[in-house]
Amino acid sequence: MSSLTQVAAWMHPMGSVLSFLLGVVGIWCFWRVHLLLKVLPALEERTAALTTSVSLLTDTTEACFKALSGQLQLVQTQHTDGRSPWTGREPRSGAARGSRQRRVVSAVLGGEAVAAVAAREQVAESEIALRIQLDPERRTPRKGRGVPQSP
Repeated sequence: MSSLTQVAAWMHPMGSVLSFLLGVVGIWCFWRVHLLLKVLPALEERTAALTTSVSLLTDTTEACFKALSGQLQLVQTQHTDGRSPWTGREPRSGAARGSRQRRVVSAVLGGEAVAAVAAREQVAESEIALRIQLDPERRTPRKGRGVPQSP
């Protein structure tokens, strides 16, 4: 038994130091958990705000699509009287398409402003620029008012 009493005598001071160290580590762990749990309400608040925002966005988008669909159906029934919008229409001939091209190109090359030609022809300015770029004769505009030519 003497060896058992020697081991017990040795462990008594070592056990108290080990218990103290384990207590300190435990207190540090509880402190870290406490700090992490303090952040949780703010995270829940942000998540709730995000959920509300996404829900509002979804509802608004759905209402917008429904309104747009209703308007498109209304416009289609008013202009076509229930028939397809393409029935009874003749496709434009190449001459009709070419006449606008000639008018646009000659107006811009004649020095008229692109914005004025676009307003008169009821098309976008970018379409006028495209028509000038696609001009088969690739003439340059007079007075520097037209669309710049690409090399």
